[in-house]
Amino acid sequence: PAVHDLPSWLAANPTGTVTVPAGEHRDVGGVRFSCPAGGPDCAVTVTDEDGTVAATSTDGMATAMVVPPPVHAVVLPAMHDLPSWLAANPDGTVVVPAGEHHDVGGVRFSCPAGGPDCAVTVTAEDGTVAVTSTDGMATAMVVPPSAALLVSRLHFNYTLVGGSLEIEDADEVMLSCADSGAPTGCGTDDLREFSGRDGTGTRDGFGTVTDMHLDSEIAGTFSGASTSVSDTVFTRYGFWGVYGYAATEIGTGRLSVTSEGVQYSGPYRSAHAWTGGVESGTNPAGAGSAVWRGIAEATRVRDFQHLPGSAELRIDNLSRPRIDADIELDDGGAGVALRWTGMAPAGGEFGKGTAGTDRIDGRFHGPGHEEAWGVFDTGAYVGAFGAKREE
Repeated sequence: PAVHDLPSWLAANPTGTVTVPAGEHRDVGGVRFSCPAGGPDCAVTVTDEDGTVAATSTDGMATAMVVPPPVHAVVLPAMHDLPSWLAANPDGTVVVPAGEHHDVGGVRFSCPAGGPDCAVTVTAEDGTVAVTSTDGMATAMVVPPSAALLVSRLHFNYTLVGGSLEIEDADEVMLSCADSGAPTGCGTDDLREFSGRDGTGTRDGFGTVTDMHLDSEIAGTFSGASTSVSDTVFTRYGFWGVYGYAATEIGTGRLSVTSEGVQYSGPYRSAHAWTGGVESGTNPAGAGSAVWRGIAEATRVRDFQHLPGSAELRIDNLSRPRIDADIELDDGGAGVALRWTGMAPAGGEFGKGTAGTDRIDGRFHGPGHEEAWGVFDTGAYVGAFGAKREE
C-alpha cells in the first residue's frame, strides 16, 4: 500500500520475514498481510534497498493492505438527529458487526465485511457533534428515506379552443411519483435540503419554502388524442421537519390536443400535494394519549389559490390507537374545518374517505413516531400536512 512504516519495522527485524498461517493475518509496519484459508501458510519477505521497499510472498498467495487506524473521524451527513439519540443513549456507543449496518439518530453506520467489528462513539460538546470509529472503518450516511411518496390526485382545469369549438372541463388524475422517472411536479426533492437557502423561512417550528420551477410533463391523457403541454410553471409551497417534508403545488401552462385532425389549445391550471420522508413503519403504542400539532399547505381548487393552515392529530388511548385528525385552513379570513375520526393505523399508516370527496392519507415518521405527515383531498381543497408529537 502507499502508506506504511515497513522501513522502521525492518530496522528492528532485519530478516524481514513474516509467516502468516492460512486463514489468518499479521500486522507489521502498518501493513496487514493476509493468507487465504484452505491453502498453505504464507511466507512474506520484506526488503528495503536504496529506499525501495518490496514485499514478496514466497509461499502461499498473501495480500497486503493498510492496517485500519485505531481511531478515525466519520464524516457526518448534513441532516441527522444524533443529539436526540444521545439524550436517550448517553454512552454514545454503537457496535456494528462486520458486514452489517445500524441506524441511529437518522444516520446509518456501516461496517465493511471481512474486517473487525466497528465500534462507533458519538459525542456532543457545546453543540458540536463528533463521531469516531474506534475499531474497524465505519462509514456514515443519511438513513435512506422510503422511495414511495404519498401523493394526492391532481386536479386539472383547462379551456381548449379549436375550429369552432371551445371546451372547458376539469379532470382528476391519479399521479404516481414513486419512481425516478416521475415528473418534476410530483415533488421528488427532499425539501429538508432547502434548509438555509435564500427564500426559506420558518412557521411553527417547521422550515418553509416557496419556489417556482419548470416542468415539461404533466400526468394525464385524453382518450384517442395526442396531447402535449408547454410553458408549464409549478409554484411549490413546501415545508419540512426532521423526519418528513411536504408541499402543495399549483401549476399553470398551455395544453395542446390534436383529435381527428383538429388541434385544440388553451391554458390549464393544476393542483396536487405530496409528502415523503423517513417512515416509522410501526403504530404508536403504550399507555395514555398522544397529540401531534403542526401546519398545512393547501390549494382551493375552485380558483387554484394557495391557503395556509394548521393540523392536529390525536390518539386518546394508545393501547388501542384510533386517530382523529383536524385540518384548519385560512380561506380569506374565514376558517375551513376538515375532520376525520376513528382511523385505525396499520404499519404506521392511516387513511379514510374517497379521493376527491373526503380523503386523507398519512404516515408516522421518525423514531418514537415523533412526526406525522400526510395529504388530503376533499374536492374543494387539496393539500398536505405535517405535525410534531407534543404529548
